[in-house]
Parts: sequence; structure tokens; C-alpha cells
Amino acid sequence: MDEPSKTSDRIGFIHLRVHKARNLENKDTDGKSDPFIEVQFGNTTEKSTTVMNNQNPEWQFQTKVDVLKDSPKDIVVSIFDEDLQSTDPLGQAVLEVEEIITKKQIMKQWIELNKCQSGEIQISSHFVPTENEKFKKKLTDLLTKDTTTNQTKQPSIFQKPKTFGKIYLTIHSAHSLMNKDLVGSSDPYVVVYYQKRMYKSSIVKNSLNPFWDFSCSLEVDREAPGQAVLRVFDEDIGKDDFLGETYIDFKEVIFGAGIKEKNIALEKCKSGSLLISVSYDKNEKKQIQNLENAERSETNGFIELNVHKAKAIEKKGKFGIVDPYVSITYGRKNFISTAIKNRHNPEWNYKCKFSVSETSPKSISIEICDENKTKDRILGNCVIQIQDILAHKNDEEKWIKLENCKSGEI
Repeated sequence: MDEPSKTSDRIGFIHLRVHKARNLENKDTDGKSDPFIEVQFGNTTEKSTTVMNNQNPEWQFQTKVDVLKDSPKDIVVSIFDEDLQSTDPLGQAVLEVEEIITKKQIMKQWIELNKCQSGEIQISSHFVPTENEKFKKKLTDLLTKDTTTNQTKQPSIFQKPKTFGKIYLTIHSAHSLMNKDLVGSSDPYVVVYYQKRMYKSSIVKNSLNPFWDFSCSLEVDREAPGQAVLRVFDEDIGKDDFLGETYIDFKEVIFGAGIKEKNIALEKCKSGSLLISVSYDKNEKKQIQNLENAERSETNGFIELNVHKAKAIEKKGKFGIVDPYVSITYGRKNFISTAIKNRHNPEWNYKCKFSVSETSPKSISIEICDENKTKDRILGNCVIQIQDILAHKNDEEKWIKLENCKSGEI
């Protein structure tokens, strides 16, 4: 929010952080609000990201205000509900610049919102005066009282991080996502929110078990890394549907052993989970790498598996209609294809690849499942031994009979 200004006119800077809000007014007739913040100081306005479907949103939104001798007296923080048709105001808080300068530092203070029926926001602020000795007297005159007490100075939450590092986050796939479409399945994608940054995956069409293998790297402060929010949406005409969310506490990653291919349940939804991996690198200059690079020294080779098609799949259900998809499990890794609608002889040509070492699992499990809105059913399965694959080595198309079913081959 910095504006061009003459150094001679500058009194100092205000670092402002809007942490979160609670008990916001709900103006939506269906569901909850999708709130975002606008911080206005004079002619400059800065906007936060939007938190979907939440009356108690958390933004951790930070901005910096350049305070001049003739700057406005107030900073206005407004909250809005993002809608397709119009943007509804949910309340406003006015922060007095003089009070912020006088107090020097405000830590996580709740402020009641105006122009609404209910709601509060939590803010922190820190005033940093100019280093120029020439204007210390002007600052003192402005404050009207002495602010140079001998109290122990508390560390500011806005100080430049002392220890940088990188978090490497991979969202492999999702499983059993909630279906909000009346016809067909969802078109899901995942969004990672961290501080003021947002990272979005590709969209997987017509699947409640999407596979993304989406990776991003995040620069973090080791002493105060915070957390990331992972939200899953269904791409739709008009407004995308919210399918669930989860949080990752980076402090646990930094001071623990990281996370490797772990299923984490989604919140604020009826069903669904994400398979994720997270690692931490304290050397910020190290080149960005995927989590799998750590395993390369142990890897003996790779197996590429292609499930081409199936035939004579068992007819299940009241009308014998099935929407089959492939689920491949290798250790903690799970790969899921798209579903083929109303086919007993589906063709997927679904490919996946995994590394093999002496400590790797000894077999690959393949399940053929029927995608349903309520609960998916297993139509048959088979197990492939790694040693059989290694014995043949070259590419070979082969029909394998499905087990635990009346009929079917892949």
C-alpha cells in the first residue's frame, strides 16, 4: 500500500495485519458468506483473498502504510461478501492513525464492526518511525505525550524473518469427494492459501477421486511459519462449489519428520480426503525439488503401468449399470483414473509410474470400482507381483482375470 512520497514528508510506517473475523452477518440466503477484506488509506485500497463459505474467516492479511505529515487520519477496514451478482458489505472498522502511532504496537486486538448487525475483526499493528533525526521532534509534537518509556520492548510480529527456509508441498490426489452436481461428477481442483499467496492446481474433469500430483514451494520463517489452508472446489458455470478444506501446521513439519503420502480428511464437508506430502529445507538457496528427490539415492528403477481396458465386468445394482474406474495402490501411493459412464467393457489407457527399490512394496493392487453418488462399489480386484514384472522387463500386454467377482478381466 506504499504510495510515492518525499522522504522529507514521511513520519514513519504502519504495518497492519488483519488476522481474522468472527460472528459475521450472513446475507446469503443459501449457505454462508464468502468474505474478503479491503483496507483503504486515502486514495489507496488493498484487497485480501476470499475465504469461502465461512462466517468466522481467517486471512492473516498484511499491508504496510506510509504515514506522511498530511496523511489521512483514519485507516478504514471493510469486509465484503463476494457474490456473482453483487458484493454485499458485511461491516467496517475505522482505525485512528494517531492512536496506532501513540500505542506503537497493538497485538491481536478485537474490534467491533460498524454498519452491520454483528461481527468483530482481530488486528495487530506496529508503527515504525523514520530514522531521520530531523523529524523526531515533529513526531513528539504529534503524539502530545511521551512514548519513550523504559518498558521492555516486545518483539514485533512484523519483523523481517531471521531464519528463512522452504516448504515443499505436494497434493497427490483426493478420494471420495462430495458430489454437488445433479448430473455427473464434479470437476475438482485444489487451491493452496499461504499468507498473501495463492496456488491453484489443474482441473480434473468428471471425477470424485482426482489425481493432480500438484506441487508448490513456499518460503517460510522458521520461527513463525504459520499454516497453509488447502481448499477443494468444483468448477462450475457461475460460482464454483466448495468441496472441503484442511489445514497444515508448518511448525509440525519443520520440527518434525515431515509428511510423506498421508491421507488427511477434509473438513466442512460430508466426505473426502487429500493425499499429501510436505518437506522442509532450511537452505533457501537450494534449488526447488520434488519430495521424491530425497528417495533417488535408494531407487533402483521405475515401473510404468498402463491399464488399457477391461471386459465383461460384473453387472451390479438394480439396473446393472456401472460407471467403472481404476484404483491402483502401491504402498502408500494411490492412483485413480476417471470413471467411464455406463460401460461393462471400459477403455481407460490409464498410466502411472512409481520408483522401485529393495525396500519397496512387493506387489501392486488394482481394483475396479463403480462410481456412485452415495458409496462406490468394488467390481473386482487383482494383485500383480513386482518380481513378475521385473522378470519380463519389456512392455507386454496381458489380460488378467479379476477376483472377488462373478466375471471380468483387465
